[in-house]
Amino acid sequence: MQPGRQFFEAKSEDFFRAASDIGFCVFPRLDSPRGVSGKTADNERIHAKEFLEKIQQYRGEIIALKLRYSLDLNPQMPVQALDRCLEIAEQAGLPLVVHVTNPPVDMGEIAAALRPGDVFCHCFQGKGNTIIGADGRVKPAVWEAKRRGVLFDACNGTNNYSHDIAQAALREGFLPDFISVSYTHLRAHETSQDL
Repeated sequence: MQPGRQFFEAKSEDFFRAASDIGFCVFPRLDSPRGVSGKTADNERIHAKEFLEKIQQYRGEIIALKLRYSLDLNPQMPVQALDRCLEIAEQAGLPLVVHVTNPPVDMGEIAAALRPGDVFCHCFQGKGNTIIGADGRVKPAVWEAKRRGVLFDACNGTNNYSHDIAQAALREGFLPDFISVSYTHLRAHETSQDL
């Protein structure tokens, strides 16, 4: 554990708990020694008022919120978690990064819900429903979200990436806005696939 993160958790345990309870990962500024991450989402435990107060308290250090919207991470993932987290991000004036791997709703619905500046993370993942429709093409709602200014991150790693999905999207000219790495301590020993 990084010393800065340990300090942040010790000084803001309630904020960490609030973030973790609803599946948020709070992205600190890159020059900040602080950071928090969450694990799963449970819509019943979202306390918007308290969470927004903590976001305001750390306003200068938080640049985005992240929802891990995945049935793999939480088999009881509530469908409404995305809407609830979008409300909180909107009220906070922050972008929402949505980790989409085998989400509980169609990728087109997720893309349609996101706002300009929000980030659709793991766009080339291949579990459950994907950005590619039954016709083998990028879903129209995904294209529309891209035109609206939703940002797409390939998040190239090992677990949340499908070369077949990436190739289908690239054939149509659907390019990610950026390619970040998606390494965690659980996957650091694995080899990433080359795009």
